[in-house]
Amino acid sequence: MQELHTIRNNVVGFPKSFKIFAYGNGRKKSAIIVNNNNVDAVAIKQILDEGATLVEIRYKGLNFYGASI
Repeated sequence: MQELHTIRNNVVGFPKSFKIFAYGNGRKKSAIIVNNNNVDAVAIKQILDEGATLVEIRYKGLNFYGASI
């Protein structure tokens, strides 16, 4: 597993136009990165921690979930 690089608790190394979903005050071990502005994505906070990220993704009337664990 590769740890995400963070500065001031933010994931770095990606353009600011990307939506980055990661959580935790310590080392972040999971993240979901959305690079399409037409996609609506919302983090499911009940599941978030340093090692797990769950996002509900909506696109053209379709809803599905993406997980990074």
